[in-house]
Amino acid sequence: MRKYLFLLTAVLMLFCVTACGVKLTFPPSATQGDAAGEPLSGKTASVYIYADFSAGNPETEKNNLIRSKTVDMVSPPDIKALADALSEWSGLDFSLADARIDGNRAYVDWSADSTLVAGLGERVQKEDFRFYDAVSLNWFMMDSLARTIKENLQIEEVCYSMDGGKELAFQNPDDMAAAGLPSLPTDQPYEGSAFFASHAGEKGNDTENTNVPGEGTGDKTDDDDLPYWNGINFGPNVEYGEEYALGVDRGDYPNAAEGAKLTFDAVREGGNVPDYSDGTKYTIVLVGLEDIEGEECYVYRLDPDEPTGTAGAAYAYAYKSGNVYMQGQGSQWVIVHNN
Repeated sequence: MRKYLFLLTAVLMLFCVTACGVKLTFPPSATQGDAAGEPLSGKTASVYIYADFSAGNPETEKNNLIRSKTVDMVSPPDIKALADALSEWSGLDFSLADARIDGNRAYVDWSADSTLVAGLGERVQKEDFRFYDAVSLNWFMMDSLARTIKENLQIEEVCYSMDGGKELAFQNPDDMAAAGLPSLPTDQPYEGSAFFASHAGEKGNDTENTNVPGEGTGDKTDDDDLPYWNGINFGPNVEYGEEYALGVDRGDYPNAAEGAKLTFDAVREGGNVPDYSDGTKYTIVLVGLEDIEGEECYVYRLDPDEPTGTAGAAYAYAYKSGNVYMQGQGSQWVIVHNN
């Protein structure tokens, strides 16, 4: 009987406390957070991942070259989970062999079968993540992962290596050297494409000097370094630039800048500039030389001022015949102007 009276008393006390508006306090649980009110690890949260299309451009924010997306994952996220999220979003392989954090520095080891190390191969590219040259692809993968890591994990520096701790090297070392990063030592922080591009050529290369400022030294080329194109009228909405060190003299054939103008005129008139508009500013950039159908061709990337997420269309100009090619699916060159 005494037992029942005790239970009845407890129930009445609980009813009184609730009716009087008194707040009951319970110890924190795993789903409520710790005593300081911070969420405990292991809880799912939304994090931002970043697609960085700056590709050496120092005015990333001004030119709207960074896209972001929220994804749900266990908080705090680990580096491999962030890389996997970038893989799913972009369709590229951001797979990592290893990743660890030491103080304010992250050490990231790219796997041998990642797209950065192995290249695109036969991979089908997503429409919003289509790349027409390996340099832009490399910059995109390194910039995007570094930014995503730093923003989510409050890391100040990211160091890259590959395939079990080897120095990061590229399948296109000459092109990357001309762009400012021939390779990356394992203990050197990755400072971003804009930093390396701004220092392009400081170590020099073996390109033949053609008495044009910037040529033969690997220096980053711009209007001041390469005045030879200053007299060329590309049109009211087109500018020209070079990311590839190349001699000007082609004898009686068009040089790279002249080829760029001829290429742009041909593809614009032929309707081969995606979503072309006279109100959009374009930059046609020399990115290399390539043999196509037995002819040496200037290779260009066409960048709109207001990118839609793509890295720009790729074109090639056969300077001897005047034929113009456009790169299509599977990185195949298709002739779009037969001279």
